[in-house]
Amino acid sequence: MYAWGGFKPNPKTSGKVIGKRIAAGLQPGAKKPMNWYLTVWKRYAEFSGRSRRKEFWMFTLIQSLIMIAFFAAVAVSAMQSRRLALALDLLVILYSLAAIIPNLAVSVRRLHDHGKSGWWLLISLIPLGGLVILVFDCLDSDPADNEYGPCPKPAPATILG
Repeated sequence: MYAWGGFKPNPKTSGKVIGKRIAAGLQPGAKKPMNWYLTVWKRYAEFSGRSRRKEFWMFTLIQSLIMIAFFAAVAVSAMQSRRLALALDLLVILYSLAAIIPNLAVSVRRLHDHGKSGWWLLISLIPLGGLVILVFDCLDSDPADNEYGPCPKPAPATILG
């Protein structure tokens, strides 16, 4: 419940026993995975700016889970009714087509996070070029502002005292 319930780590309570449970070190305020997914859809065709690693990977994860659910539904319905299977096939095609633009947009914004142009996505068309894009997708945000905007990742809080 903690990780998927919208909580983020709290170093002050991590590992402490609270009642019969050990605190997972989580606190209210973090975005839920579905909110990251919806953020990408809200910025549907926005190719400017920067996107965090978490935004990209949460979108990718939830989109993959949706596609797995679609394909499972098609497989089950193919045994039941040909018409239902065709209708679900059409739904899969429509979702896939609708998701192309947000997928490209979040990928371009992810490259912007490293100071690279969106044209770098074309490198994935050559053999092993997709690995270069995968490396950029896995790297943490560049903390400095760049030509594409300020760092989307909030700065760590400093404790004064």
